Amino acid sequence: MSVTDQQSAADVASDRDNANGESTCGSCGTQAEAGARVCAECGHGLYRTCFCGWELPATERTCPNCGADWSQSMRVARRSRTHRPRKSEALRYALLGVAWALGGTVVLYLLATLFALAAPAAATGLPGGLIERLVLAGQGIAHLAGSAAAGLVRNLAVISGGLLVVAVGALGGLVAYLVTVGKGRRRSGGGGVRRVHRKRR
Repeated sequence: MSVTDQQSAADVASDRDNANGESTCGSCGTQAEAGARVCAECGHGLYRTCFCGWELPATERTCPNCGADWSQSMRVARRSRTHRPRKSEALRYALLGVAWALGGTVVLYLLATLFALAAPAAATGLPGGLIERLVLAGQGIAHLAGSAAAGLVRNLAVISGGLLVVAVGALGGLVAYLVTVGKGRRRSGGGGVRRVHRKRR
């Protein structure tokens, strides 16, 4: 909504204010109850304080105390600071919570099934309950960790040899690079820049 639209809405709301104390919110147009200071629908304040300290309705265009003109003031929509919850927002967050809970349960069940298959006891079949499957998944994780550690110990010589070959290759490449850089510096005369003086004709 542009500034002009906001001003027009505020002007219309100001004209609709009742003489019995009821007022209309200048932001959403909701009719507020008598004595209310905050809009029950959007949470915007129904009153504001002028430069002179006089309190006037938010839709009032001119301060009755000092005559300050508020018709050209930009009304910026702000989030509600009231502690009253909105039903639509509460419902939306509740649905999001349900979706996250269901999605997390499905992912947890799939991960538990995957790790439970690695357990030795899975040969007799997987339990149907989530708790039992999680216990079996813990056994599967422990079995996989033990198998990985045993494989590392068995192949320690091969792994060490591979790391040594990689280190020797990297060192050889670095030496070759340094030798190439040294040759380039010697050819260029120590890295200096040669200046060529041309004779003037």
